[in-house]
Amino acid sequence: VVYDKLFFNYGHAYNPHSGFFTAPSAGLYVFSWSSVVAAGKIFDAEILVNGQRKGLGNCNNEHSRGFENCANTLPLVLNTGDKVNIRTTTANYLNDYWSSFKGWKV
Repeated sequence: VVYDKLFFNYGHAYNPHSGFFTAPSAGLYVFSWSSVVAAGKIFDAEILVNGQRKGLGNCNNEHSRGFENCANTLPLVLNTGDKVNIRTTTANYLNDYWSSFKGWKV
């Protein structure tokens, strides 16, 4: 998933063209991602570090008539240069304007 509408990108660790966050230094980071899904749809997303799944979020809105917001937060210990991204496993519809991906060093 590429989150291309940036509000803050201090240190330019997030690449809005590739969708990857690259850890500028080693340490403990916290990542949070949210998804707004249309009525009757599902959006499953996993967070990856260097291509390996570290967490999974499910937003099942199949039986609703309105939008659903789902959020996940995960702490990760990263090394310098580790790449973090969100990948969909089931993506029927994702509202891009209200969905977000955040990461910061603790």
